[in-house]
Amino acid sequence: MKPPIRVALLASDDRASRVVADHLHREFDLVHVVIERRRPRWPLLQRRWRRLGSRHVIDQLVFQTLVRPVLRRHARDRIRQLEADPTLRAPPFPPQGSTLVSSINEPLTGDLIRFTGPQVVVVHGTSILSRGTLRQIAAPIINLHTGITPDYRGVHGAYWALAEGRLDRCGVTIHRVDEGIDTGAALAQAIIEPGPDDNFETYPLLQLQLGVQLLRSVIVALDGHSAPSVATPPHVRTKLRSHPRASRYLWARWSRGVR
Repeated sequence: MKPPIRVALLASDDRASRVVADHLHREFDLVHVVIERRRPRWPLLQRRWRRLGSRHVIDQLVFQTLVRPVLRRHARDRIRQLEADPTLRAPPFPPQGSTLVSSINEPLTGDLIRFTGPQVVVVHGTSILSRGTLRQIAAPIINLHTGITPDYRGVHGAYWALAEGRLDRCGVTIHRVDEGIDTGAALAQAIIEPGPDDNFETYPLLQLQLGVQLLRSVIVALDGHSAPSVATPPHVRTKLRSHPRASRYLWARWSRGVR
């Protein structure tokens, strides 16, 4: 009998990454989880402020602090229903097989991967892997991205697709990791179908529910050296998506009924 595939996970310290870890633990030999600590918000806001401008970021903060709590309250029952699905179980990370790091690009990450010898490395929710970190990892590296690439790179891919009227691009992607942000070759993609009880707060759960199921087939194919691929237009230049602004969200809700 062939031994289970050895998989390592580079994760963020949140519930969604615990879902991914649990799925990998049940399906494969999860040899180690490297968990990146939550990053302070202020440096992230400063970078976004410089890149997007003050008005844009203030509008985003209005959405985050005033609109999202209302949406989450309205979706409370639907969130509870989705999180009760066994696919979205989120037990704690395994204490004997996980390491907490300040940055996923610490040298310790590469050392742990070399020591545990995974056949595939899965990334979920961490900072962008540096060139140095990528070079330290010999195994294939794949990312579970909550959006359809290359159209929806960055964050909140399902929301942006719906807000732009592109239901056919509202989904999730498993792709190879390279030095860009969600620019690696797509290996598998699937489309979610939000229902009348779904909104901005539940789209990521629908994507995660579908994404962890895609992971299994991609990892098995990679181990068998027959990785799938998704045809994407060559040399497509796409915009990196950020958090929505309150004004943009309200416009999409009024004009397209996107919640």
